[in-house]
Amino acid sequence: MYSKDYWTNLKERANLLVKAKDNPELQQLIIKKCSNWPEWALYFFNMLLWTYKPKAVWNEWEPTCNNIPFITYPFQDEYVTDLIWCIENSQDSSTEKSREMGFSWQMLWIAMWWFLFKSRSGLIGSYKESYVDKQWDMDSAFERMRFILEKLPEWIKPKDLEVKFMSIWSKSLWCQIWWDSWVNFWTGWRKKWVFMDEFALWQSDEMAFRKTKDVTNCRIIWGTPEGKFNIYGKIMTNHPDYVHLKIKKFRLHWTAHPLKTQEWYEHQKQIRTKLDVAKELDISYDDSVTGAVYPSFTDKVKIKPVEYDPNLKTYTSWDFWRDMNVVIVWQKDFKFNKIIVLEVFQRENRDIDKFAAFITGKPTQWFDYTRDELNEIEYMSNFWTYTNHYWDPYNKDSRTTNAKKTIAEILAWLGIHLHQKWKNDKQSTVEDRIRKTTLSLHRFVINETCYVFTESMIQSRYPPTKEWSTWTSEKTKPIHDENSHIRTAYEYFIDHEPIEVIINKTERTFHNKMNWRIVNTGDNNKRKRFWL
Repeated sequence: MYSKDYWTNLKERANLLVKAKDNPELQQLIIKKCSNWPEWALYFFNMLLWTYKPKAVWNEWEPTCNNIPFITYPFQDEYVTDLIWCIENSQDSSTEKSREMGFSWQMLWIAMWWFLFKSRSGLIGSYKESYVDKQWDMDSAFERMRFILEKLPEWIKPKDLEVKFMSIWSKSLWCQIWWDSWVNFWTGWRKKWVFMDEFALWQSDEMAFRKTKDVTNCRIIWGTPEGKFNIYGKIMTNHPDYVHLKIKKFRLHWTAHPLKTQEWYEHQKQIRTKLDVAKELDISYDDSVTGAVYPSFTDKVKIKPVEYDPNLKTYTSWDFWRDMNVVIVWQKDFKFNKIIVLEVFQRENRDIDKFAAFITGKPTQWFDYTRDELNEIEYMSNFWTYTNHYWDPYNKDSRTTNAKKTIAEILAWLGIHLHQKWKNDKQSTVEDRIRKTTLSLHRFVINETCYVFTESMIQSRYPPTKEWSTWTSEKTKPIHDENSHIRTAYEYFIDHEPIEVIINKTERTFHNKMNWRIVNTGDNNKRKRFWL
């Protein structure tokens, strides 16, 4: 029905417009045919729609202007067909994509197709208003929609078409394309479809995702990754809270584009930062965290199978609050100055005395445990001796919501004595602990089964600075989310990392209320060596 060769396609477009200009019957025939999907929808895209590419570089021609007829590639034909099917059948979908895959233009053309040929209303939004509608800015979606309408022949557009700020309306079609930013995105009347652009960057993503379910039966979200622990990342990585949802997933990786080769990719790595490559090209949810607390974590730590060594000293570090309890089991190899992460336990809304069984190796009385939990408790009974238990030095008087005793008193009753700093010792700040932890990353060996620990450290991040904010100081306190408790338990151990003192080749350990002291032996000739 149409050619995908550039010059041939231009001639076909010109011939079609010339023949249809004064031929109402042909005009109505084209309109009728274009309303049939998927073949004729693709005909509409390839014969009547244009795109704007100010930096387009092609081998077979050098365009004299930025206005280029859009000719779909095979992967775009398949994707457009699938997405139209999702809208027709009221199916939620989510798309992860590399940059410059023609995706945004495809979504706008699909919106226009439903508006012109199916008379269906829709809602499109982004995480900030300037990306929705900003006059003369082709980065904004609505300015692109104006460009699309201007390039269409007049006979295919409704005569009463009204194009206003963030709105396209036709009374004869009795439908509307409405645009909005994230602030009020979930309000409004019912729509056939809802598009959510760059959903990983939305600050109110949870509320928008929840409330738009009452607006439409077809939510279409897309974007590039921004870590795992936003709604978009959780959906695309099968988070337990979202894995049950019936959402069709699509992936548009740069390798599907016929003009993007491995040589092109290698060149991109030379002109982009590592974070940029991870987000915009590789679709990596692990390496795409903006403002990561520990951006070099995966490069410095070693992740491999690790087993309990009875010859090494064992420690634990804790963090607990009303929403989450976390404990990390460590061992330290003083000879090679290595710190080993053996196990990580994390439970939500769990009584601290019930949770303590994972360390004591004995189920706490009066509590029920699942079969999996009993297996974990039995496994932890192998670590029958601990040198020390570390925890938050500021929460010594913390209580659970229904307990008369403090958490420290409850754990002490179970045989777990949490150590704290002396009253007169200098308390470390969040910045101090993060700095110490960053400097220690190269000494860490993490058991490969502790994937929750690894993910939490990678995904921990600082809060972004709002675009309208005048705040210029550096962010020093990370976001409190589901990664925070593991991260802080990790930092508590590093903040009070044990140091051993060797005197006369005889190993002796001196410990005094969380602080390691050098003992004066009275003989200055005795050799002293420290492993830090």
